[in-house]
Parts: sequence; C-alpha cells; structure tokens
Amino acid sequence: MKYMLLFSTTDGHTKVIANAIAEAIRTKDSAAQCAIQDLKAFMTHNKQTEAGVTDLKHYDKVILGASIRYGYFSEDVHQFVKQYYPHLNSFPTAFYAVNMTARKPNKRTPETNPYARKFLIESPWIPTKAAVFAGALYYPRYSFFDRNMIRFIMKITGGDTDPTLEKVYTDWDSVKAFAGEVVAMTAADIPAAQARIAELEKAEALKERTMHFYQMCAFGTVASVAAFTMFMRSRR
Repeated sequence: MKYMLLFSTTDGHTKVIANAIAEAIRTKDSAAQCAIQDLKAFMTHNKQTEAGVTDLKHYDKVILGASIRYGYFSEDVHQFVKQYYPHLNSFPTAFYAVNMTARKPNKRTPETNPYARKFLIESPWIPTKAAVFAGALYYPRYSFFDRNMIRFIMKITGGDTDPTLEKVYTDWDSVKAFAGEVVAMTAADIPAAQARIAELEKAEALKERTMHFYQMCAFGTVASVAAFTMFMRSRR
C-alpha cells in the first residue's frame, strides 16, 4: 500500500506529526510505502491540475495535515482542495487539523473543533477520515510580532504565556490511533464519511436558523420597546 502524506506547516510541527503518522502506519502495515511532502512543494511542482492528479494516482491513500495560524489554514490548502477535490473524493483520503484550540479536551474532534468543523462543512473535498491534534508552542523561535500576538491569544484563551516556553501539546496516542484508522480505511468507508458531513451541514444550518430567529426576536423586542417609548412620550 502506498501512502502520500502532505503537510502544510508554519513552524514545522505539522511535519513532525506527519512523520509520526508515517511511522505508525509502517508499524501497522509492514508493506507500507510512505512519501512525505510539503504541500507548498507539491503545489509548486504541480501547477497544472492534470499533472497533480497524475502524481496523486501513484498512491493508494492520501493524507493531508494542515496547521492553523491566526484562525486560518494556508492558501495552499484551499487551492489544493479546489484543484483536486474531484479526484480526492474518488478514493480513501484523510485530513487532520493542527491548532492550539485542540489543547482543550472539548475541542479535540472534527465536530467540536471550530476550525476543523468549518473546513469540513465548507470544503468540496470529503475526507474519508478526519482528526484534530493540538500543536506546539515555540515562543523563543517566533518573530517578535508572532511571539507577542500568540501570547496575547493564549492569554485571552487561558493558555501558557511564558515567552521562554517550548511545549508540545500533541496527544501522540491519538496520532497513532488516527494512523490506525488510515491503514484500515477503504473505499467502502466513503459513503459513511459523506453522511457524517451531511449531518454536520444540517446541524450548522439549524444553528444558523436558530441564531437568526433569536436575532430577529431581539430586534423585534427592541423595536417594540422603542415604539412604545415614543408613543408614551407623545402622550405627555
């Protein structure tokens, strides 16, 4: 079985996770052949979609890992999905998001992590398996701007702010478990993945309708109070 592990990283930790996944895959599948490549390099080499599809067809499974910085995945991630989703949806694939929000126990699944959830709902690509992993803090390695911005974000979210801190928050057991799911996934799992995304989309639509309803109720209440106040003033 041939695996392509693509990664999009800002400070290098997503590549570390990709290497750990490849190692776990080889442990579970002794015949596995794993190619690990920076997504940016892949997109640079394959400027034409046809060339990229030809490249991807050399592999039985594709796994993409992407980190979040300031709330966004890199543009390469979105371009990759835009160009290759028809092919990606035709065979077993996997996606994992890496962000510091996932350090919190209630934000560690694709359904509960806001960045992964938004990506999966909006993406035309439907990965067969998906996961979320907490990243790492390397304060001394960041630029002055990034170090202080990240410290500010961590402060308002209750995280570590020591500027000398280098700490990995990744749950490596979860990474190994995800690798096991990747090894086990087959084309037969694709319909179940599509159904999960459909349920997420329904839940998100219901959430938006409910929010809109409450906003309208609040607006109506404010308007009614304002109208009543003006009426009472006019009676004086």
